[in-house]
Amino acid sequence: MENQFDEQDSLSTMSTEEYEEIKRRDNAPIRGFHSVVLGIVAMCLSFCGIMGIVFGIMAIVTGASARKYNRNDNKAIVGIILGIIALASTVLLAALALFMYFNRLNINEIPVYHV
Repeated sequence: MENQFDEQDSLSTMSTEEYEEIKRRDNAPIRGFHSVVLGIVAMCLSFCGIMGIVFGIMAIVTGASARKYNRNDNKAIVGIILGIIALASTVLLAALALFMYFNRLNINEIPVYHV
C-alpha cells in the first residue's frame, strides 16, 4: 500500500518540464512516421516549386526531432532522406526552369544524338 502512495507523490511532485520531456519522448515514434509522410508528400510536390521546399524542410525537421529522442528510429532516417531528396530535386528543377526561361530554349530545339 505504501508504494502506491509513493508513486502518487512522485507524480504530483513532477515538474512541468519533466512531464513535457516524458511526453516528447513518448511521441518520438509518431514524429518518425510523420517525417516519412511529409517526405513522401514533399517528393510528390517537388514539381510544384515552393511546396516541395516547404514540405521537404518540414520532413527534415520532424525527422531530426524524432531522432533526438530515439537514435535508432529508421522511419525518422527515411523521412530525413526523402526530405533532402525532395529539396534537391526541387532546387534542380527550379534551376533547369530558370535556365530554360532565360536562354529561351525549347525542348524541341535541344539536339538529340542518335547512336
